[in-house]
Amino acid sequence: MENEFLMKRPLKASSLKVIEYIGGLYATFDGERYWRLEKWAWEILKLCDGKKSVAEIARIIAEDVQMSFEETIKGLKPILEEFEKAGFIKYV
Repeated sequence: MENEFLMKRPLKASSLKVIEYIGGLYATFDGERYWRLEKWAWEILKLCDGKKSVAEIARIIAEDVQMSFEETIKGLKPILEEFEKAGFIKYV
C-alpha cells in the first residue's frame, strides 16, 4: 500500500450534515440533495477529524471489526475515495 496515502489526514466537510430520519441516516450539504448512509459509513466519517491519518483510522477500524490492518486498508481506500468524490471529506 502506498505510504503517502496512509499518511493522509481526511477531514469531514464542515458543511456536511448527517441526520437520522425514520431509522435511516442521510447526509446532505444543503437540504436539497440527500445520500443514504449506512451506519458503518457514518462511523468511518466520524473518524475523519483531520487529526488522524488514514493508517490510524484503519487501525481503529481493524481493532473494532477484528480484521487485519492490511485487509482493513484494502476496504477503506475505495470508501475514502468515494467520500472524497462526493465532497464528504478532503485531505488536510
